[in-house]
Amino acid sequence: MLLSQIISNGQSAIAPVSTLIATGLLKLDATGVSNLTSEEIEVLFSAIPIDFELEQIFQEDTVNNNFREQIKDYINLRQGKRIK
Repeated sequence: MLLSQIISNGQSAIAPVSTLIATGLLKLDATGVSNLTSEEIEVLFSAIPIDFELEQIFQEDTVNNNFREQIKDYINLRQGKRIK
């Protein structure tokens, strides 16, 4: 499932996807996504367990470097880790 298509449909389309990711039924394709707004990230992670890592949420080979850093920083904050 393409993250770019989901976010183009607004935040209400993101929340159900969060639940699917949390159950392990879905990993997102982040092709073409270079960043998300803070609101989009909050909604995306709303149902995802705090201990989930990037590779449990996204198809890793579709995540560009800028987006990878944004998501890793967010995950580290959620988990109480220091950000570089």
